Amino acid sequence: YAGDNDIFYGKNPSTVFEDFIHFVTNIHSKLPKTKIIYISIKPSPNRWNIWEKMSQTNTLIYKYIMQHSYLYYADTATSMLNDKGFPKSLFFISDSLHLSKEGYRNWDNVLLTVMNEALGLD
Repeated sequence: YAGDNDIFYGKNPSTVFEDFIHFVTNIHSKLPKTKIIYISIKPSPNRWNIWEKMSQTNTLIYKYIMQHSYLYYADTATSMLNDKGFPKSLFFISDSLHLSKEGYRNWDNVLLTVMNEALGLD
């Protein structure tokens, strides 16, 4: 999971994307068969004003991942949005930024599916 704080502190989507590529390249230069799961940036009510940039970052990383068999994308963001496209408050504690137990349960469901795929258990 990366990008949430980066965008909040002023990085643009392209820079976060480049950081991700650098991370992947660094890992695979030493461990070329390593599978990496990227957890999408979450849409939190506290940072809703920068969600567009976060969503753009998710899209850039998703498109890159789809071109590489050793990378996996865990789309935790979509299931965190209600039918009007806003974050579901039950997934966050009172600061509207950090995940609640329900938020982590939601992530567990998404991650289990992606982990099974990465391990060939799907």
